[in-house]
Amino acid sequence: MARSLRFQSFTLDLQRLCLRGPSGEIDLRPKSFEVLRYLAEHAGRVATKEEMLKALWPDVRVTDESLTRCISEVRRAIGDDAQQFIKTVSRRGYLFDLTCEDVDDARDA
Repeated sequence: MARSLRFQSFTLDLQRLCLRGPSGEIDLRPKSFEVLRYLAEHAGRVATKEEMLKALWPDVRVTDESLTRCISEVRRAIGDDAQQFIKTVSRRGYLFDLTCEDVDDARDA
């Protein structure tokens, strides 16, 4: 049973580990995909930098720059140049300000 998260005109396919948009599949590095997944799964609340670093880089020591680079790549992928969807909350973290719909893709089975 595949599972996806849908927001705006995008589908985050959690089975195939890819992001699809209106023009087809959008290339994301694996860590950037995980950042987007984390934000989408925690939509509507501020995800702190510390919690994201612990969740996404559990056994590795990284700087905020690694997270910032992934956020930048995700924003570019979903066309969020104006930072309307992924909002930076100064000195706290990030807010994914979109409604996500949990979608069961098993209908093809």
